[in-house]
Amino acid sequence: MMLKSEKGQGTVELAITFTVLVILVFGIVDFGYAFYSKLTMEHSSREGARAGSLGSDDADIKSVVEDSLVGLLPEGSNIDEYVTIQYVNSDGDVYDETEDTVKYVEVIIDYDYKYFTPLLALIGSALDEDTLSLNSSTQMRVE
Repeated sequence: MMLKSEKGQGTVELAITFTVLVILVFGIVDFGYAFYSKLTMEHSSREGARAGSLGSDDADIKSVVEDSLVGLLPEGSNIDEYVTIQYVNSDGDVYDETEDTVKYVEVIIDYDYKYFTPLLALIGSALDEDTLSLNSSTQMRVE
């Protein structure tokens, strides 16, 4: 038995393959940018903790972190929304400001990554997850 016509077969195969390929490429791009964001946050928290371990005050630490987060935070955003600085003594007690018994400084960065590609943003909004929560923390001994 012979089929009548196969004229649209290539078009259908292309449509199916192209759709899968586009979703795959968008996923790779979004994963890459999310990974870049996470690495930038880790670098920034490390830089801030290093500044804190050398005796800088909170304003200087936040300034160092903000300088390291260039391109990640929205323009005009307040760094206080993203960065938390804690001081920890040898017993594990946490302080908001430097005390005489402080042994460690910890810089915590919380950031909500917004999907970069429109397709994954659409999928994320369908799942009620418009953002991906990323965080990074670094603790260093105060010298």
